[in-house]
Amino acid sequence: SAHGGKTALNARGSKNQIGTFYPAADIYLVKPVLLAQPQERCFEALGAVIKMALLSGGSLYSRLNKVNTLNGAALWSLLPYVVKEKYKIVVKDPEEKKGFRHLLNFGHTMGHVVESHYGLPHGVAVLAGLQFALEWSFGKGYMSQKDYLKLMQAKFWKKVVQAKQKSVWRNLSMMALLSEKPQIFMHYLEQDKKKTSSQKIRFVFLKNPGK
Repeated sequence: SAHGGKTALNARGSKNQIGTFYPAADIYLVKPVLLAQPQERCFEALGAVIKMALLSGGSLYSRLNKVNTLNGAALWSLLPYVVKEKYKIVVKDPEEKKGFRHLLNFGHTMGHVVESHYGLPHGVAVLAGLQFALEWSFGKGYMSQKDYLKLMQAKFWKKVVQAKQKSVWRNLSMMALLSEKPQIFMHYLEQDKKKTSSQKIRFVFLKNPGK
């Protein structure tokens, strides 16, 4: 993670099991390189952008909602704000010792499960994990029905659906990914790198954007 300062390796079929904190001395964002990527990379990048917009709320969420088309140019325009919001969290807990940095795991707990289980690209899996996190936030009562419906009807969410329909993943059902029997996923959940004990896994819920 260039801006998070993490290095990590997958092991035994599970995500990020071995790693260190090693902040980069310099990070270069090269527009021609990013915009030269295949179109499917654009869809895969949405997970990280949406995660930070929902975590931070405020101006980033507002900017995301004003984007007309979620293409490479739009993502490039949002990138500085996404990085800025991530740094706000990282700087408070750079080596993940205080617990605050757990916020960055939003959408990733179940996202890593479906990534490992189905062999999906990370970004596609994170989008599925975000959908799960939002559904569960509403189901557990942390998010009100009013806020949940408002989020599902937000302009950016409709754009995500449109982007998916234009992507190579247009026939992939995010909810179908999550329909396995719970025990199928338990192996992966038990390997979660942010587990706080042998019995518990911390999970990030959303009340509304920014909370």
